[in-house]
Formats: sequence, structure tokens, C-alpha cells
Amino acid sequence: MAWWRGRFATRMRRSGGNAAHVFPGGTLSVVVQGRNITVRLPRDAADAVRGLPAGPAVFTGRDGELAHAAYVFAPLTPDGSLNGRVVSVVTGATGVGKSALALKVAHDLVAAGWFTGGAVFVALHGHGAGDHPGPDAITARLLGSLGVPDEAIPADAPARTAAVRAVLTALADAGHRVLIVLDDVSSGDQVGSVLPGSEAHPVLLTARHTLTDLDAHTTELHPLPEPAAERR
Repeated sequence: MAWWRGRFATRMRRSGGNAAHVFPGGTLSVVVQGRNITVRLPRDAADAVRGLPAGPAVFTGRDGELAHAAYVFAPLTPDGSLNGRVVSVVTGATGVGKSALALKVAHDLVAAGWFTGGAVFVALHGHGAGDHPGPDAITARLLGSLGVPDEAIPADAPARTAAVRAVLTALADAGHRVLIVLDDVSSGDQVGSVLPGSEAHPVLLTARHTLTDLDAHTTELHPLPEPAAERR
């Protein structure tokens, strides 16, 4: 869909106290100059957002959990509006299939046309050995998943946060909802400050435990009976 009808246009928006100048370009990029943020959007939103890994080749035995995790993302109006900010979290023990279910949900919702801007996926490794990214690192990874080249990602943490909001605002203004998937969250503190405030871009999380400090819709996974678990 040609959002810009073949012509260049400039829009002024406020994003977290920053002036965001939005206009189309060949690739998605962000330039931060003081409190001014310039976002170049590609003419095709699908070209900007390609951050979703392949879903499971075979997925069975979780129809109820799939429906429960997905229904909160259904748009309530023709323009895709939701009833406020939506955060959904899939919880369960290690190896129970949280990431697989989240990817299945994300692919299904994009295929259904609910998210014309696509979906992005950021692995946080909240419970593994080694890297446990904090909010500053998460915003950088999120910008990369949104299609911003490495050289265009601001070095300053507050500027990165503002840039994420500016890009998401630009996509929302263009009529494109994006589903944000954050995998293996260790706690609400790890992601609370980076969750988008816009209801246009809901968030799907996976975590081992219920994130009580987030106002989130929760889907709890339990181990499948043996036959279904073998086919998952």
C-alpha cells in the first residue's frame, strides 16, 4: 500500500518531548539532532519490519492457549484501534514451548492482516547464561529489529528511547500496526521502561513467571500430555 500516494510529505509530531520530522525515503533511518528526530520511512512498511524468525514447522495441542494469547490483540475498530495499551505475556517453565507459541501467535496475526506493519522479535535471554540486556540495550535491539541500520541507531540511551517512539509513532500515523515480541523476559523492570505507550503497537512477552508488576494479559502454559508434546 502506498501510504504517501507517490508524493513527498512532511509531518510534525510530538514524541516524548521531541519534535519528530517524518518523511518517506528508500530505507528506514533515524537522525537525532538535539531534541529533533528525523525519521525516514520507506514507501513500503513491510520492507522496514522484517524482524520475526520463522515459526514452528509443526505446532499442535495448544489451540486453547493460542486463542487465549491472541484474542486481546484483535482490533476493535476499522482503523485498528485497541482499548488502550495491550501487553500479553506467555508464562511457563523452561522448555514448555513459550517461544514457539509466541512465534505462532505472531505469524498467525500478521497473516490475518491485523498487523500491516509486521512484527518484530527481540530475544532477551532473561534466564540464560551470559548477556542479560537492560533497557538501554533493548532499545538498540528494537531499533535494529524495526529496520534502522546500525549506523543510524543513536549512541545516547535517552535518544534511542525517543527514536523508538518516533519510529512507532510514524508507523502508526501511516496506518501500520506493529506487534512487538520480547522473548524470555526476566522481570517487568527489564522491559517496563521500553514498552511503547501507543495502543497501536501491542506487545507479546514470554517469561518463566507471571510479571505481576506489568498490567498484562497472561496465558500460562503447562506441559503437554506425552503424545502432543512429541508432535509439537
